[in-house]
Amino acid sequence: MKATAPGFVDATQSVQLTEGGSAGVTLTLKPDANAVAPVPAPVAAPTGAPPPAPAPDVTRSGGSKTLPIILLAAGGVGLAVGSVFGVMALGTKSSLDSACSGKVCPQSSQSDIDSLGTQATISTIGFGVGIVGAALGVYFLVTSGRGGETAGAATARSAPARSLDVQPWIGLGSAGLGGTFQ
Repeated sequence: MKATAPGFVDATQSVQLTEGGSAGVTLTLKPDANAVAPVPAPVAAPTGAPPPAPAPDVTRSGGSKTLPIILLAAGGVGLAVGSVFGVMALGTKSSLDSACSGKVCPQSSQSDIDSLGTQATISTIGFGVGIVGAALGVYFLVTSGRGGETAGAATARSAPARSLDVQPWIGLGSAGLGGTFQ
């Protein structure tokens, strides 16, 4: 391992690890006596005049519409997937109803039973993602800013700052969105 920094002597240390092993390493950088001190940049003398204030009648364009549009599109895709797999599940259920008597099905229907469960699960997840995506998309579209608002009016309004962090995730047999809203 090696650590370097301007004005310091490089610090190095070798480490041997076995598979799955771990080790702690501490590298200490010592000042280099032969290093040339950096020359600070000259600072301009203040002129005494304050910078001009921004004009209060400048209009603002509002917030970005990218996130709401992405969320609305994801919601639409989720609803479409939920609908398609829901219709497929209903068709499979209808086939099973005709092949089975009561709650007893022949062994030859096992693949239909398995696919019915898979189709129903995908449909449910699709509808869940669709509803959440569409709801968040509408929310952020409505709250993403007020177009045509003047800078003075925006400053007078004391709304707290908001932030959103959304991250999609995909796992073995599952997918979704996770994130934080502050």
